[in-house]
Amino acid sequence: MPRKTNDSIQLGPGCTIRKTAKRRSWLIRFTDPAKRPKRRELTLRTESHEEAIRRGRDLQQKWELGAFDPWRETARAVPISEALRRYQPHLSLATKGSYYRRLNLFSAWCVEAGLLEKNPCDQVEKPKRYQPSPKALTEHDLDRLLVAVEHHFETCKDIHHRMPNELWVRDAFDLMAATGLRPSELRRLRWGDVDKPTESPAGFLPGAIHVRSRGGTLTKSRRDRSVTLLPRAERRLEHLKLETRRSADPMEFVLKGPDGHSQISTGYLSRRFRFFREQARLDKHFSLYSLRHFFATEYLRRGGSLESLRQEMGHRELETTLKYIHIVDQERRRASYALFAQKAA
Repeated sequence: MPRKTNDSIQLGPGCTIRKTAKRRSWLIRFTDPAKRPKRRELTLRTESHEEAIRRGRDLQQKWELGAFDPWRETARAVPISEALRRYQPHLSLATKGSYYRRLNLFSAWCVEAGLLEKNPCDQVEKPKRYQPSPKALTEHDLDRLLVAVEHHFETCKDIHHRMPNELWVRDAFDLMAATGLRPSELRRLRWGDVDKPTESPAGFLPGAIHVRSRGGTLTKSRRDRSVTLLPRAERRLEHLKLETRRSADPMEFVLKGPDGHSQISTGYLSRRFRFFREQARLDKHFSLYSLRHFFATEYLRRGGSLESLRQEMGHRELETTLKYIHIVDQERRRASYALFAQKAA
């Protein structure tokens, strides 16, 4: 039986195993005064007490028989490309991409500085690009969110006579869901960026919202684009024009903060979203971008094409737009299953 001490288990002369407090995994320590350094630790790659003892005994017996040398084993050098192949399978896709980019950048500098002959990352397959699955609000979720804002405003305005106008948050949420604009694009939106619908002999032409680079601030795609002014966005803008627009200045912001005149902050808007998300008892995985995802999924539900959606969303590549397909596809499968389940019942 191994002898247990306060923080380790001794398996034999010069060989102990111990559990780390931070990683909660087991290590094995070999001690030999004739070696330099005289102690060498290896990870046993397990959190199980029984498995750690089994693996430790196996290594301890090999060490005593001369079939295993922990000092030579740990000092064995391998090419960086081989180390990358061994290291990557233990990481998530997002972490793989992050580590690969950093090491590739450093290795490229080493090659340019003459410290390496070639970049070891070129010998390893580049990790796939991480695309997180979007969490989109449904129509019912959006209605609950907007009602929560209105209820909070009606409840608090009688308690605090100088209560900031929280209804601007409702307008911002609704406009983002109706246009698919990014928060940074929404906060910079001015009345001069909005074109009204027009009637002409050629027929009806819907309005548009122009996303422009202005004042040294570039759009995310680094090029200007226009978003179709859909009926829901048109109604919200008509309401804002009557309630909050103060002048005919085309540079006036469409959305204004609680004081009624300053530009909104995306960070503050995101915090207000989280607050009202809790008030509406929505899933905690929803974020401010879920309003943008709502627009994209609703667009596809109504039969819009992927290429049109790509242009509306301002994506550079169609691959970015494809991430919304699986949401609509999951809903189709659920609807088909429910249809035939009802027939079977």
